[in-house]
Amino acid sequence: MKKHQKELCEDRLAQLALKEELKKQQKKEEQMFAELWKEDRLAKEKREAVEKQKSAEQNREMLNVLSAQVAVLSARKEEAKRLKEEEARLLVISISFSVQGAL
Repeated sequence: MKKHQKELCEDRLAQLALKEELKKQQKKEEQMFAELWKEDRLAKEKREAVEKQKSAEQNREMLNVLSAQVAVLSARKEEAKRLKEEEARLLVISISFSVQGAL
C-alpha cells in the first residue's frame, strides 16, 4: 500500500511540475506575442510618420508649383495690361497727329 501511495505522490508531483512548466511556457509565449505586437505597432507608426512627412513634402512642392504658376500668370496679365495702355496711348498720339495734320 505504501508503494502505491508513493507512486501516487510521485505522479501528482510530476503533474504539478508539468502544469507549472506549461504555465511558464504559456507566459513566455504571451510575452513573445506582446513583443511582436509592440514591434509591429512601432513599425506601423514609423511607416505612418514617413508617409505623413512624404505627403507634407508633396503638398509643399505642389504649393510651390502653383505659386510659381500664379506669379507667371499675374506677370502676363500685367504685361498685357501695360501693352494695352501703351497701344491706347499711341493711338491717342496718332489720332492727335492726324487731327493736327487735317487742320
